[in-house]
Amino acid sequence: MKPILICAALFLVTGAIYADQKITLTKANGQKLENVTIYRIEPDSITVMTDSGSERIQLADLTDDLKTKFGYDPEKVARVQKERADRIRMEAQMKVQRAHDQAIQKIKDQTKTVREAKSDMLSLIGKPFILTGKLDVDSSYHWGYERAQGTHFSFRMIDPSQCIAYLYMDRAKGADVRDKLIQAKSRLRASCIVVILQNRFESGASSLVAELLDVKFLPMEPVAPAPANNPI
Repeated sequence: MKPILICAALFLVTGAIYADQKITLTKANGQKLENVTIYRIEPDSITVMTDSGSERIQLADLTDDLKTKFGYDPEKVARVQKERADRIRMEAQMKVQRAHDQAIQKIKDQTKTVREAKSDMLSLIGKPFILTGKLDVDSSYHWGYERAQGTHFSFRMIDPSQCIAYLYMDRAKGADVRDKLIQAKSRLRASCIVVILQNRFESGASSLVAELLDVKFLPMEPVAPAPANNPI
């Protein structure tokens, strides 16, 4: 067992000794606490029960005689406080990492190819999800979007299996996306947040049709170099 842990255990035992005693504590600033019950002693502090409730008091704030009585040691206090700060920092880092891992897993759970989403359209209605593939500008308006030319831009996404989704984005938000695709003069890899709207869904639709909410363009996949011609 580490020395600090041994000391902590001894302090807790000491606290138990005082648990049935009512004492008066005097702080270095002259403040007196009467009818105090001590129920926890740590290397840097004591926790007491007063008439108004529990209170944690730093040993450094007590008079010199009480510091001696409770074994106050500045070096030991510094070590304990450093360990405590390190532990709190580590726990905070672990909490942040867990939240990050959960967020990544949630994104993975929500990410689908066009083919995967097409096979599960009914259960996805009204639930935003992430669609990945290659995005391009389109000019067609299908099924629930036949009359949306004045309000939406039309896009088309193709996944690696060549399955196609028709995506429609509000013109106020989609202009930049459309301009980027037109300038690229080719399909671009993208991660898109989409939702199948109930009021635009048609059960007889043979393709995935969805509202495009947001687009994140992804780096293009590296092109494998052509094999070198080996001289005969």
